[in-house]
Amino acid sequence: MPKNNQMTDYKKVFDNSLSPVVVFDTSFSVVTCNQSYEKLVGLKKTSMVGRTLLDALNSGNDEQNEQLLASFRRVIESKQPDRIPLLRYDWQSPGESGNSAGESRYWAVVKAPVLDDQGNVEYILNQPSDITELVNLKDKNYPSSLGITNSNDQFDQHISFLDLLSSERARIHELFKQPPGFICILSGDDYRFEMANQAYTELVAQYDIVGKTLVEAIPKVEEQGLVALVDEVVRSGQPYSAHALEFYAYPEGETKPRKTFVDFIFQPITDTSGKVTGIFVQGHDVTEAHNLTQTVSYQATHDPLTGLFNRRELQKRSTELANKKGSQALIYLDLDHFKIINDRCGHNAGDELLVQVADALQKETQRGFLSRVGVMSSLCCYLITPQIRHSGLQKL
Repeated sequence: MPKNNQMTDYKKVFDNSLSPVVVFDTSFSVVTCNQSYEKLVGLKKTSMVGRTLLDALNSGNDEQNEQLLASFRRVIESKQPDRIPLLRYDWQSPGESGNSAGESRYWAVVKAPVLDDQGNVEYILNQPSDITELVNLKDKNYPSSLGITNSNDQFDQHISFLDLLSSERARIHELFKQPPGFICILSGDDYRFEMANQAYTELVAQYDIVGKTLVEAIPKVEEQGLVALVDEVVRSGQPYSAHALEFYAYPEGETKPRKTFVDFIFQPITDTSGKVTGIFVQGHDVTEAHNLTQTVSYQATHDPLTGLFNRRELQKRSTELANKKGSQALIYLDLDHFKIINDRCGHNAGDELLVQVADALQKETQRGFLSRVGVMSSLCCYLITPQIRHSGLQKL
């Protein structure tokens, strides 16, 4: 969760944004708004907070009121943003002339849901734009000498085009957020996060990264060599990919880093002159698949009881050693009267003895190769490479 100073920074960004924003709850009461919204409607936040939409900003027209409220209901029901490209809502700010003077107000409105931890709509962000002057342009008659035409059909086409752009922008934004793989875009010489989807923020365990540089956003990213990789992509202009790269994330509040394995590609983004201006990063968290592969590989080469290498791995290593120059030593061990232990004390006791013998051998032969070659017996083998010497084995 963001720290208190981060929350303060968010509030400053919200209050100073040039885009007017007002926040409603699901009963359509004003929760808060920023300074741009205060200027747009000509009211102070203190006079609006706690009041319902129709109480604070009533158009006086039931049809217009219902059209706006219907948009709010669609957001709550669908849990998706709702856009109204052209809405007539004749609300008048204090001191303005009434509708009797022929004044009409037109808006382009975007509403977006804010969900709680259970996935239910808790708040609605309302972002209106006053497009009254734009709408009024279509009724103006310009001198023919100016060569300006603005028919009703052309105006409707402009509005439809703007709505299409807004829809496509929202669609692309949603598509960027939803892929199961992680995606982010780094821009500029300092590798600043321009965009990052949820999968990426979860991977790095850092959720407040957009606008920050790579070094600022991700702890110890330089120590892990990722900055050097990005530098090389920028220098060469060539993409770089990796398979099952070990990556450590540092979640806030946790004492130990979280190790993951990722497949990824760093793709350079170039301008029209071919200069690299950013990096597109995409990939997948393959930790589960990597760990499964490691487990299967271990099980295929090790004895499940003692943890020593199994007969198959012994045969493989023996073939490799036979093809090398130099000499090697082989010790073949058998525990005398082991069957008596199994018969008198039980197989659990026999298994425990094998484990203890294996542990003892591993402590004394840390640079050797130990293998259990018998399934029901106690047979073990010890291979010694030429680099290992032991006085008790020199006669071999």
